[in-house]
Amino acid sequence: MFVELKIQGVPVKFVVDTRATLTLVSTRVYHSIPDLCRPYLSETRSQIKSVSDKYLSLKGKGSFTLDFGKEKFILEAVVTDLQVDGILGLDFMKKNKCLIDVFGNLLHIDNFEVPLRVQGTQNRNANVYRKPCQIAPDRQSKTDRECSKREQSQVNIVTSKMPDIGKDLTLNELQSNDSDLKRVKRWLTEGQRPHYNEVSNKGYSLRSLWSQFDCLELQGGIVVRRHDDRERNIVKLQAVIPMSERKQVLEYCYDTECAGHLGIHKTIEKIRQSFYWPGLQSDVRTYVAGCNQCTRRKRPMKRKRASWRLEDNGRHESKRPACMADNVNK
Repeated sequence: MFVELKIQGVPVKFVVDTRATLTLVSTRVYHSIPDLCRPYLSETRSQIKSVSDKYLSLKGKGSFTLDFGKEKFILEAVVTDLQVDGILGLDFMKKNKCLIDVFGNLLHIDNFEVPLRVQGTQNRNANVYRKPCQIAPDRQSKTDRECSKREQSQVNIVTSKMPDIGKDLTLNELQSNDSDLKRVKRWLTEGQRPHYNEVSNKGYSLRSLWSQFDCLELQGGIVVRRHDDRERNIVKLQAVIPMSERKQVLEYCYDTECAGHLGIHKTIEKIRQSFYWPGLQSDVRTYVAGCNQCTRRKRPMKRKRASWRLEDNGRHESKRPACMADNVNK
């Protein structure tokens, strides 16, 4: 995905990459900027590694003006050799409260929207959740079976009470008591997502659910999220868990005897079988790292060393048994 903008008045296309910590400008674009507008580059001590696990040769860093139509931003970016015009990194997105709307092909920057372009593809329909199976002449029978398996896949949904909860409240009532999910329920009931300005100053959880509006729906009054499990070729409906009950889910899926303290990745996959909430991975990592039982069990073991004693002749002798072998000569 990329956005079209102007940097120092030069039209460019920047790749939107949430894995890039810094915003990068290609050397080619930097030299195409007129001399009077070209920023001065200072030395940088940063080290940037590419996806091919190689360190990039950095030319320096400078202050650039990014022009998105009527809105302009001044940002410090690093100049290096790239095959693309530039990369819009996390430093810009965090500073300006950006939100990526994948289904709407929009990049929300503070209080305005910028169209997102997808290289080599057409704009996606927001109502389409997966690509149709492509039937090739030589593999038609195999593809037909895969499509049939996907069509007949079972849809999993959790509509019961939360596990191990000491209250007589249903999940529907728990969601209604949560301020963020209460708003989401109203959106889904009305069938229309509000404008981004209404949620731009809200918390991360609500903004994340807003960006996934096309994946959310109501089942029996419960807010659920559609999740396409490509490995198993099934579509799941995950119950969206309110803030007050997330700890209960973590304890149920990690601390109980059936869970068995399986670690970060397996715990995430187990929760995703039935539940979801924004920031799930971060919460699981924090919870697992704070488990006292796992910390005591997995602490580094001290290596045992052989004891030494001093002989009368002043030499050290180990208590380890000596290994002896005869030398055989021809």
